[in-house]
Amino acid sequence: MMFLMNQSPNAHLKEDIQGQMNQSRLDLDKLIQREEKLASMEFLGPLWEDYGLWKHNGYLYQLTEANQFWQVNMTQTLLESVNHLMGEETEIQHRRIAAQG
Repeated sequence: MMFLMNQSPNAHLKEDIQGQMNQSRLDLDKLIQREEKLASMEFLGPLWEDYGLWKHNGYLYQLTEANQFWQVNMTQTLLESVNHLMGEETEIQHRRIAAQG
C-alpha cells in the first residue's frame, strides 16, 4: 500500500532548523533573512541566552554544553513557531478543533 503525503511548503526551513540544532547551533539572523515572517522569533535569541541555554558568538547561537539536554525541546519550540508564523495547521490545532466537536 502506498500513501502520498503533501510536503510542507516550509519543509526547507524546518530541515534547516533541525539540521543546525542537531549541530548545537542556530543562525537565527540568517533564518529571519530567508523568511521575514519569522522575525517574531527574534526575541528567543536573547531570552534563551539569558536562561543560559545558548550563547551568541557574534554570528550565531551556540548551545551551551551544560544545556544541550534541552536541544530537543528547543528544536520542537522552534519548529512549532515556524508552523504558527507561516500559517500552517499542526496536529495539535487539529486536536483542539476535534475536541470542540
